Amino acid sequence: MFHDIKYKKNLPVNEVLFCRAISACSLGFQWKQCLDYLDEMTDMNLPKDDFIYGVAISCMEKCKRIDIALKIRDCMEKESVQPNTVIYNSLMNACARCNRHKKAYNLYLEMEERNVSKTVITYNAILDAIVHHDFERAKEIFLEAYENGNYKNIVPSTTTTTTTTAAAA
Repeated sequence: MFHDIKYKKNLPVNEVLFCRAISACSLGFQWKQCLDYLDEMTDMNLPKDDFIYGVAISCMEKCKRIDIALKIRDCMEKESVQPNTVIYNSLMNACARCNRHKKAYNLYLEMEERNVSKTVITYNAILDAIVHHDFERAKEIFLEAYENGNYKNIVPSTTTTTTTTAAAA
């Protein structure tokens, strides 16, 4: 379909069109096609911003390809596009899906070093990645998030305490 739009419908080929195509790749778990689109954008000298890269990294996350997601992150930095909160969140979610808890934690620390802001999504991503591997660290991160107001609507109760204790087991 994308081929038809590009060549038969005589529509302008731009970053928006590629972004839509890359986004569709994640729905069909088409990680190779996603990479082809990124390469094609490069060949056409179309700029790639943090949003385009974020969509591509999200595709790799859904396809459980953390190895490629990290390479995409490296490419974006070579092109002077700095990873933002959304990029780091996607990378940590990909780490969680691929059982790479140490890499997720390193990305979390990298966010701190680079002063990239954290959201509740960030904390959920890192906690999801590490809770079953390093419960003590997960507790520390949760408390940090709670103290920073990220979980302000959560009221500790018997249920949350039981769930937290069960997660440690």
